[in-house]
Amino acid sequence: MWRLPTEIVDQNYHSFNAGYGKVSHSGYHFLDMVYRFVKAGWITGKSPDKIEVVSSFVMPSGFLKTFTYNDYMNDFGPEVYGDSCKYTDRYIQKVSPTFGEIDAALQISFIQDKEPICLAQVNLQHNGFTRRSWVETGPDLYKGVGRVKHEFHEVKSGPMQTIVIDSRQANDKHDRSKPSTATIGTDNHFEVHVFRNCELLNEKQALTSYSVADLDRRYNSKLPGIYSENVKRGILWEALDFIEGKKTFDDLSSNLEDHSVPAHIMSAVYVSHIRRVQGENPVLAWL
Repeated sequence: MWRLPTEIVDQNYHSFNAGYGKVSHSGYHFLDMVYRFVKAGWITGKSPDKIEVVSSFVMPSGFLKTFTYNDYMNDFGPEVYGDSCKYTDRYIQKVSPTFGEIDAALQISFIQDKEPICLAQVNLQHNGFTRRSWVETGPDLYKGVGRVKHEFHEVKSGPMQTIVIDSRQANDKHDRSKPSTATIGTDNHFEVHVFRNCELLNEKQALTSYSVADLDRRYNSKLPGIYSENVKRGILWEALDFIEGKKTFDDLSSNLEDHSVPAHIMSAVYVSHIRRVQGENPVLAWL
């Protein structure tokens, strides 16, 4: 999603002007995923006793050094961009220290007896591929500004397994009335590729691939609609099932008590940034 300089200062939806940014917009979901991926492999004797976090942010002032006022003028034209831009780069750089992050790179180390046993790298980018080619902000600040979803995960389980999850759209305008395939670039693209040490694990093949339709037989990705919205619908259904007594606490895929660790990781991400800005050691550890 491409946020123009004036929008960085003025826009209050998924804002940067309130002191927080990408990590708070959607980053928590990915920190929770990291915790769940790592936790899936925890057994007695193989779980961490400490976590270390270090973060590096691209702030609005840094973003403006890579895409300057002159760049915007060249791309959109002096009349179009000149009339819409309310703030100079110098002003935005001046207020940037009070703004939130645009991009974030995070290193999370899970440690046992002072030795790292698992590493996680998380890259969160607001400044990524977009289809935006206009200046004026439309009424839909979420999907109506050229936003295109690109998401990638690679989960490595030592010598035994690697799981690759890939979801990449090419279009920012999604017509929910028309069917969509699950191939790359389409609205419903979502693939999982599992690489296994098949000889050692006594399995038939080293690679198994799944499409979005293979993963959840309750829905059909060729039907109208955006498949990822089914996931959000499933979250609501699970909450209602719990309230109505159809699911127990232990049956929940996610419960509030289990969010303590990712919440602490998110807090550590910001503390690390603050320490870096103040010239202190940005590595934050807690037991």
